[in-house]
Amino acid sequence: MSILNYFKTLTTPSKKQGICLPDPQHTPEKRTLIENLNDIVDEEYQKTPESGKKRKRGSYQHYTPEQKAKMGRYAIDNGPAKAAKYFSEKLGVKINESSIRTIRQQYLLRQKLSTEPVKEVVPKKRGRPKLLGDELEKLFVII
Repeated sequence: MSILNYFKTLTTPSKKQGICLPDPQHTPEKRTLIENLNDIVDEEYQKTPESGKKRKRGSYQHYTPEQKAKMGRYAIDNGPAKAAKYFSEKLGVKINESSIRTIRQQYLLRQKLSTEPVKEVVPKKRGRPKLLGDELEKLFVII
């Protein structure tokens, strides 16, 4: 006798898809016990929110250039750990210490390139550079 006789196959998509439970029809003497155990397993399976699914990532947090400058300055003065804690409380959103370190590096780079105090940390241009350059691109209107 094969062990597969004790399991039922799911042919239609249902909430139970993804788990194999013993089929109570094949063992009449233990039918109620198997049904009760199947119900308990199914309840626990339904309680788990990420059962068999890929975890969804959180949304990215966007900061204004002025906020980034304040974070960078605070991180230089007090360190990234204190800055992460301070701005997490101030903004009401959890900010990782690694994010503060990145913002601090951007702040230091802007500070090195400029002689004036840094008021904002503007992000780098992203994407492919224009084929003709900024000046010539402004002359042409793309239809």
